Amino acid sequence: MIFYFDTISGAGLLAANNDQSSGIEWGCHGTQLIGAEESAIGTGALNSSDIAIGCSSSAIAGRLCNNLILNNHDDWFLPSKDELELIYTRLYASGIDSFSSGYYWSSTEANDNFAWVHDFSNGSQTTKGKTLALSVRACRYFDLPTASISQSDTTICN
Repeated sequence: MIFYFDTISGAGLLAANNDQSSGIEWGCHGTQLIGAEESAIGTGALNSSDIAIGCSSSAIAGRLCNNLILNNHDDWFLPSKDELELIYTRLYASGIDSFSSGYYWSSTEANDNFAWVHDFSNGSQTTKGKTLALSVRACRYFDLPTASISQSDTTICN
C-alpha cells in the first residue's frame, strides 16, 4: 500500500500488505548502533542496513525486513520513526489495510537500550526497550519510470 508519494520526483514509499511479525525484538540491547538513529522520511533503509550490519542477532526486526522477499522485491526495510508515522496516519488511521492495534517497531534507535515505536492504538510515539517482542511492518521505496515523449508521439489539436 502506497503511503508516501513525491509528485515531483515520482518516488515514494509503500508498506507490505501484512505484518512480517506480531512479536520480534528490535535487537542489540546494550549496544548503540552507529547510524541507526535517523528518523526522517527516506532514512529507514539506511537504519535497517546499519542494524543488520551492526547487530549479530538473527531474529531481530531490522534483519527480518532486510531479508524479506515479497512480491518479487528484496529491497524491504524497517521504516524509520517518521516513515512509520506516515504509515499510521495515511493507512491505519484512514482505515486502509489491516494492522494490529499495538506497538510497531521503527528502525530509529534512541540509545543503547531503547528504540522508537509507534502505538497504533492511539497514534503516539515513544521509546521501548529493545528486548520487547513487538509488531513489524516492512516497507520499501519505489520510483515510477519516467516517460519520454518524442515529436512523433504528439498530436496537435486545433
